[in-house]
Amino acid sequence: MSALREQALGIINVCKTAQQRFVDQQTIAIAQAIVAEAKVALPDDKVIAAADLEPPVTFWTSVQAAMEIVANSLPPEEVAAVD
Repeated sequence: MSALREQALGIINVCKTAQQRFVDQQTIAIAQAIVAEAKVALPDDKVIAAADLEPPVTFWTSVQAAMEIVANSLPPEEVAAVD
């Protein structure tokens, strides 16, 4: 699940640095796929279940909010302790 979390964080960075006024369709499609995968990975998570990027999605803030929900709901990658 950490790869999915990293993908969500990547989209958050895109949202924060976007230069155009409205979100592009490719970013929306990627974000929708991330939300769908998160819903499959955590089917009992009520917060992720509420995340929605149904059309029309026009604003970067909408995409960013959905990605933040995913990133904050998925556990970070666990790092094995080195002795």
